[in-house]
Amino acid sequence: MENIFKKLKKPVNENIYFIKNHKLFKNEILENKINDLDIEANILNIFRVINDYNFEYLKHDFSKCPNSTPGTKSTILFELKKIIFIEKKCHCYAHKFFSKNYLYRDFPNNSLHFNLYKESKNKKDKCLIIKPERNEILRYLKTFCTNISNYKQNPHIIMKGLFVCGPPSVGKTYIMTALANWLAKKNFKIAFANTTSFANELKSNFNTTITNKPSTLNIFKEAEVLFLDDLGNENNNSSWWRDDILFNLLDYRSKANLPTFISSNFNINQIKKIYAIHKEFTDNVQVDRLIKRILTLCEVKILKQIS
Repeated sequence: MENIFKKLKKPVNENIYFIKNHKLFKNEILENKINDLDIEANILNIFRVINDYNFEYLKHDFSKCPNSTPGTKSTILFELKKIIFIEKKCHCYAHKFFSKNYLYRDFPNNSLHFNLYKESKNKKDKCLIIKPERNEILRYLKTFCTNISNYKQNPHIIMKGLFVCGPPSVGKTYIMTALANWLAKKNFKIAFANTTSFANELKSNFNTTITNKPSTLNIFKEAEVLFLDDLGNENNNSSWWRDDILFNLLDYRSKANLPTFISSNFNINQIKKIYAIHKEFTDNVQVDRLIKRILTLCEVKILKQIS
């Protein structure tokens, strides 16, 4: 993208002409009778507005903000014979600060742009496409988002999350990430992990020296809202993962009434088969305990392929 500030090396009259005919200002300059002297006196700030406009829809992190002043966006307001400059927060500024509400997340920074709904006219953030196949889940999430504000004042309110199942590539992870972002913006402390990554991290920590830092498992237990993505794909066919980790985690959250969301390519009956490791009676009991905790914490919703 062109560096707009290079134009400052050109003669002043050329830059005034450029500004007066720029799509951002042309009509406003005429309507408000802005003269050439006013434009010349404010030429640098006007170029900052153009620069920030050019990068407005470019997704970026705070550390790589291309705007004139990182974390802010220069805008302009014309009144009769007056030019007023306004500094607004860039979208990356909000992302920087709400991302601090993630106690744990293993999705990339560009997913912080995912929204449940389009919240403004700005095109920089993706939003969830409204389709009939998603209506039931979206209605549930709308109710959940409405009610959870009361949950902080009264944590005894039962706030069931979702167990969202369906084939790959139907938008399960997107929905989970978009909801997690919405909650993080509302200052809820969130833990979000792909279950395979979660299991691998716990395994790798077995031989790690113990410190005062909270363990990953404890972070997941205590998070105000937990998201477990892709349950059943861990390739971890062990009672340790099923009983010591998953069951204990979900049992703790069930007793503490902490909202929990789970996504999976598998329905509940398939999950039962996946975690029935030894096919013995005691094994079936353990699986049933796990499934009961999932159903206590979550409403089951099926997400179908979008037609």
